[in-house]
Amino acid sequence: MLKLSNPVVRWTLILTLTTFLGLFVEKARAQSEPYRTVKSAIVDSKQVGAARRELRRVLSGGGALSADDQKTLQNFYVRCIFAPMTQPSAQQSPEDYPKWRATVVKDLESVRNRPDVHRFIRDELVVKYLRQLATKNYHPACRYNATLMLGLLNDVEARVNNRVYPLPHAESRAFLIKLMDPRNKQPEVVQLAALISLNRHAGLLRADGQTDNKMIPPLVKIIQSPLPENSLEHDTHYWKKKLAIDTLGDIGLSGAAKTIGGVVSSQEAPLWVRCAAAESIGKLDYSSAQNLNSDELVKGLGQVALAACLVEIERVKKYDAENPQEENRVNLGGFGENNKVEANPAVTEARRTLKHYLACVSKGLSGLESSSAGQSSTLLATVKTQVGAIEQGLDDNPEQTTPQELLEKIGPPALELEQAIQ
Repeated sequence: MLKLSNPVVRWTLILTLTTFLGLFVEKARAQSEPYRTVKSAIVDSKQVGAARRELRRVLSGGGALSADDQKTLQNFYVRCIFAPMTQPSAQQSPEDYPKWRATVVKDLESVRNRPDVHRFIRDELVVKYLRQLATKNYHPACRYNATLMLGLLNDVEARVNNRVYPLPHAESRAFLIKLMDPRNKQPEVVQLAALISLNRHAGLLRADGQTDNKMIPPLVKIIQSPLPENSLEHDTHYWKKKLAIDTLGDIGLSGAAKTIGGVVSSQEAPLWVRCAAAESIGKLDYSSAQNLNSDELVKGLGQVALAACLVEIERVKKYDAENPQEENRVNLGGFGENNKVEANPAVTEARRTLKHYLACVSKGLSGLESSSAGQSSTLLATVKTQVGAIEQGLDDNPEQTTPQELLEKIGPPALELEQAIQ
């Protein structure tokens, strides 16, 4: 059974629900103008299979591409993938979209040793058509997936045996940056897909020792954007902010610390967004940081840890008051893991949630500890000690912990933490 209090589950659900909410909103906005479709789509499974067999012949061949080979490639990708993405049948069977994305990615990987074929498929077919699908008046589901597919393209394909990471396609990245930028007024679903794609780019570029500074200004703009007046847009707003924070953290430049730190210290942002910011503080490279106010960042991280403790303590107290019969319920054990009696559910969920949030805070503290300012910070050492004490309390005999015992374990270090960051 899914636990909504689990942050990972909750974030996944938020992404899914946000996407479908966005699709609904965009559909409502565009009802006055019918969505475009590409009429040449091949959707019959037998015809698609025949086109795929012809495609395999070209992909597995050698030498330069002939004019007939190019027509074969175009026939499959345009008529069997890109055109079907625009059809109403695709919206009725959304599971086809990830299959189409996987097909394009695998085909490009399969021709990594044939640069002319790889370049033709990527540049003359995939990029050319997906840009149209992402920006024209096609169904939001089509536009969302076209943008995601653009983000999966590479200049250099991965070589697993040689431990070569893929290098993302620079030309597509420039296009994605434009789609992500709020000033270009793309639909929310397109902006979300561009953010997800650029998060991939940032991580892979950093692994290769590179960065693209052009990503930074629109990311900062998203992070600093005010909360929309329409409450229906709040979840999308915060999810975009979280993705932008993650991406800025993956880029890794220490100059982003102030922007991300502002979210860590924010009293308005949801706790899960602040924790994402805390984790991103720990991703930054502080080796050449100058004028870093580490204590201000540490104080914000301490505030996140304290806020998480207070929320979970109140939740446990509320559950305990509403369910007095479970006050002393603990895990009594059994024959094998699957037969164990579940511990008090309030304690279980509080532990899981707090462990995740505190892990984000600890990562942020560890990152700051690597900076010259952090190494000499008494506040950092104190906050790290108290956060560690809370984590230790959560791990101390968890299956035999009652709500009252949990409060007794984490309460004292939480109080010490509160006093340290005042």
